[in-house]
Amino acid sequence: MRGPAQRIADVINILSKWAVWAAGSLVFLTAILISVDVLGRSIFGLPVPGTFDLTGYMLAISTAWSFAFVHIRRANIRVDVAYALLPRLGRAVLDIFSAASILLLAVLLSWYGWEAFEGTLRRGSRVPFSVSLQLWYFQAMWLAGLCFFSLVSLLLFLLALKAFFTGQHVMVRDLVGVKSTDDEVNETLGATAKASSEQT
Repeated sequence: MRGPAQRIADVINILSKWAVWAAGSLVFLTAILISVDVLGRSIFGLPVPGTFDLTGYMLAISTAWSFAFVHIRRANIRVDVAYALLPRLGRAVLDIFSAASILLLAVLLSWYGWEAFEGTLRRGSRVPFSVSLQLWYFQAMWLAGLCFFSLVSLLLFLLALKAFFTGQHVMVRDLVGVKSTDDEVNETLGATAKASSEQT
């Protein structure tokens, strides 16, 4: 029977997948906009107004909404030279410290994002390429992605902390630890098998 911790992990995993699909779609739209701008400049001598600013906003939003997925999938880079040499308890301690560090980073980014958003909203700043479009529209989506990252980081940290204090050190690694070579191989084989079954 699945416990509440596992159900919470499943929910945030699903939400992060939706978020990263939306972020990926935004990156695709950014590439299209840049391509249209380049072609317009080279062929017709007519650039798309505001491309530089708009693509910057789009990339910032897509990046913010991708952080949570990367954290859940443990795809972030960690340089733990002595990690593999430590016993399971020592690795669990490092994993908890790493999760706490990521949580602190997420909260600081969200705090900075809120300050930027609040200042823009108070001043009524507008995007450079439009007299009618408010800048806070873009910053609100960016801030929402950072806040989602903070929420996911907090949930993962609490789940890992609970697993640590209940002696489930393997679960700590599965939640916030460094991926082993076996983990990466199994993920690749699973993705390959899934792709093969969908093609048949």
